[in-house]
Amino acid sequence: TLLMAVNKLGLDKIKQLVFSLEIIKLFSKTGVIDMTPFWKHSLAVANLAQMLAVYSNLLMKNLGTAYLSGLMHDVGIMVFCYLIPDKYAAFLQSAAKKQIPFELQEEKVFGINHPKLGAYFIKKWWQVDPMIINAVEHHHVLCPPDSEQEQCRLMVHLANKICIDHGQSNGIDCYTDEFNTQELEILSFSPEDIDRMTKDVKTAIAQSVSLLEN
Repeated sequence: TLLMAVNKLGLDKIKQLVFSLEIIKLFSKTGVIDMTPFWKHSLAVANLAQMLAVYSNLLMKNLGTAYLSGLMHDVGIMVFCYLIPDKYAAFLQSAAKKQIPFELQEEKVFGINHPKLGAYFIKKWWQVDPMIINAVEHHHVLCPPDSEQEQCRLMVHLANKICIDHGQSNGIDCYTDEFNTQELEILSFSPEDIDRMTKDVKTAIAQSVSLLEN
């Protein structure tokens, strides 16, 4: 029964499943980008952001928030694809040829980038923790973990960088800054720690994809 499922999984896990399913359905027919690598990347960042929080002993009361922040971090790209599919498709073709960070190219062409657009969309339409909105808006910005809000931002920032560095990108061909492994020192992680976590993330993604496909 529904009550048994909630009791067994917990509200946080139920919320993660609902958002995972609904976000995919909401933007499934844009046709601008390949959705398979995009959502695998989003799931990878979500799982790794939560894992980084656990291993660093931060955000222990907000692990679900770390997960949802990672899941939603690139929602702004989907909003662009939905609102202006032809213009954004043309932009993606030109962006691939330039050695300029992707979000800066978006800002120059459209006056807003996908982190800001995603944060605006989430704030307007979904009732979620403000930490999620902040993490989405600033997920390309490195910050010290001096508050829970900054900790959440940091988990998503690092998770996104690590996933791309380990071959789990969102499938968009664009310039990305090389990952500086010294950023891991903020959480006292070694490259070996990250390798172990990314293996666990790949297992979690396979399980999530299997669940979502069914």
